Parts: sequence; structure tokens; C-alpha cells
Amino acid sequence: FQKPEMLRVSVEGLCLQILAMGFGPVHSFLAEALDTPKKEVLDAAIQDLREVGAIRKCKATGDWELTELGGHLARMPVDTRLARMLVFAAVFGCV
Repeated sequence: FQKPEMLRVSVEGLCLQILAMGFGPVHSFLAEALDTPKKEVLDAAIQDLREVGAIRKCKATGDWELTELGGHLARMPVDTRLARMLVFAAVFGCV
């Protein structure tokens, strides 16, 4: 049998989608999945999204929330870093 796709691919996009759809904190939402990614993998994905500028801590709740850039990235069906590059290229008139 193959590993589930959630365990084989990058989960940054999945984290963005969970936040964009308002399903609550990523860790608690994915804890209900049949084959949950390891906590270290989710923590690394959250860290990558924070570094890209796609998420920030909500001051009121302390949970992660999408930034405006994160909202745009969540709508793009490509890798998060590539999506960020495409958004900035469009903003600066490079494409």
C-alpha cells in the first residue's frame, strides 16, 4: 500500500486551505484525520508559512490567522513560495 498523500507531500498548502476555510487551528483540525502528519512536520509547515508572510498570530486568540498575502496564496494551486513570487511579480509589473 502507498502512504496517504497527506504524508507524502508538503503540507504548507493544506495548512493554508484549513485556515482559509475557517476550520480552526491546524493542529487540532488535522488531529481528527485518519493519518495525521507528525507534529514536527506541521510545526515546520507553520514556520515556513510564517517566514513567507502568509500567517501571523491573532492578537485576540493567539491562534494562527491568514495575512492578506496568505489569502492570495491560499487561492493559488502552486507551491507557497512560488505563489508568493508570482504575487509579487504581478504587484511589481514583472509579468
